[in-house]
Amino acid sequence: MDIRISYTINEVAEITTLGRPLIYAEIKRGKLRARKVGRRTIVIAHDLREYLNSLPQCSVALSKRPREAGAGRAAQATAYEGTLVRRSLR
Repeated sequence: MDIRISYTINEVAEITTLGRPLIYAEIKRGKLRARKVGRRTIVIAHDLREYLNSLPQCSVALSKRPREAGAGRAAQATAYEGTLVRRSLR
């Protein structure tokens, strides 16, 4: 049984489908803990799980009606019941 206890930044990016710049930004903000081994930056599996569990849950649209055409930038995606709503972060 091969159980991973740490990951490189590239592996974290592949596992989570997040980009390397975002991962480094989260480390810099202190939201994702990382450690240095020589020049290599690693993330302990436990710390990665804690970071992912700390992220907010997605909200689900409650309306079956599509949003009005004049909804503007605040609503980037059409909202139907059971689909995720993507919102602008302005």
